[in-house]
Amino acid sequence: MTRRIVAIATLAITGGCASAHAVAPIASHPSTAAVAQPATPAADDAAEPDAPPPAIAEAGPWVGGAAASDFVLQGASEQLVGVWVDVPASAPPRVPLAVALAIDTSGSMDGAPIRDARAAARKVVDSMVDGDLVALVTFDNAAVTVVEPVVLGPQSRRRLQTRIGELQASGGTALHDGVKQAEFTLLHAPAEYLVRRVIVISDGQATVGETNPNAMGNLAEVGMQHGIQVTSLGVGLDYDERTLDAFAVRSSGRLYHLEQSKEMPEIVAGEMELLARSSAAQAQLELVPAPGVSITAVDAVASRPSGRGTTIPLGVMHAGQHRELLVRLRMDRPATLGRHALASVRLSYQDPADDGIERVHEALVRATITDDPKQVAGHEHDRAQAIIAMREASLLAASAAAAAGRGELVLADAELDRAQRNLREHADRVADPKQRKQMLSGADQIGRARKKVAEAKDAPVASKPARSRAAALELNDVNMAFDGF
Repeated sequence: MTRRIVAIATLAITGGCASAHAVAPIASHPSTAAVAQPATPAADDAAEPDAPPPAIAEAGPWVGGAAASDFVLQGASEQLVGVWVDVPASAPPRVPLAVALAIDTSGSMDGAPIRDARAAARKVVDSMVDGDLVALVTFDNAAVTVVEPVVLGPQSRRRLQTRIGELQASGGTALHDGVKQAEFTLLHAPAEYLVRRVIVISDGQATVGETNPNAMGNLAEVGMQHGIQVTSLGVGLDYDERTLDAFAVRSSGRLYHLEQSKEMPEIVAGEMELLARSSAAQAQLELVPAPGVSITAVDAVASRPSGRGTTIPLGVMHAGQHRELLVRLRMDRPATLGRHALASVRLSYQDPADDGIERVHEALVRATITDDPKQVAGHEHDRAQAIIAMREASLLAASAAAAAGRGELVLADAELDRAQRNLREHADRVADPKQRKQMLSGADQIGRARKKVAEAKDAPVASKPARSRAAALELNDVNMAFDGF
């Protein structure tokens, strides 16, 4: 199933339920690798603006957090805390976009795929306005910058559309170099272009140059340090989902799974609409534990230590977007009965609508220490519990995807059945209609993925490998969607 827009936007950090599962932290720090310096972007008529003004701080409703229960049992050492970012749904003014198209022109793209890739690239250019910045990179046996970064205007738009129409397919797949070259073109975009996105279109696996998915992820992380994120479109059944996953996760970008190349124009149209509604750029979330409390586990791939706390880069966020995560806190010293602070949650970002000025929102996570276990059980926090349930479902979907990839379809179906039942059981326990709807929607999405597994189980022997592969990619798409990518 194609994911038109990420329907359940959760960036889930940690695993398991609040009472039974431990969380293993993932150590991750920004890469120190350098990115080559590009030439100054070409332009019809553009000038680099002055630097943005100094930072200001503002309180607001963008962020929140809660422990798994509003009451914490005295003497309990560890707690799961749900944290969320809710970007207001009101449409912000459209901001200038800088987009680099990285298009696979290898031999496997010959025929319908390259025709549809050309149509998708045209759709990107058509959706951009005069003043936006765009570049075109192709990759087959090598990466080539077909069109250097150019500010769109009547002449440059026509020239770009002409070059897109000339794209042909042949050769191998230098995916790493293609994405690196696309990042290169955006690296020194003028400061006004706060939204910088590489859009990768590929139907295959890297066969030329660097092929390791971790190295691909490192490349995306380096770009993220410069405000560049990656949107990946995986077409068909032969692309390497591990690599495209790494691009999305390590740059806090997005991944779309397309069964057929003809879906590309519609997908990129939706992606460009999201970019045009960008409300925050270079957003990052900082978690700071209260005195006597420490963070013991953060499962975000790109998280990094920051003083006593942890910082998680989120990149560009669009109007109406939701991000959710879990962290595990440890109470390092005994707490007295009563209300206590657990952590501060701080969202900082550059505001594209106000010349990139830095803004900050903060929320304080509190809980009441009690000696009554019934109070803990009777006051579970609906949203924190929903985040936990969605993360459990994500982990099970990932396990099912791996099982389907190995052809273990019975195991895959069992994992999905468990995920579906867990989501519905959690939905029955919460009072908040929004959280219930989120979990039931997730259960329905898993149910649709189970149909792919059932089709593979019932397929003739000759077509079973292809059907199993289709199911594995569908499940990977569900997992990535649940995790916010």
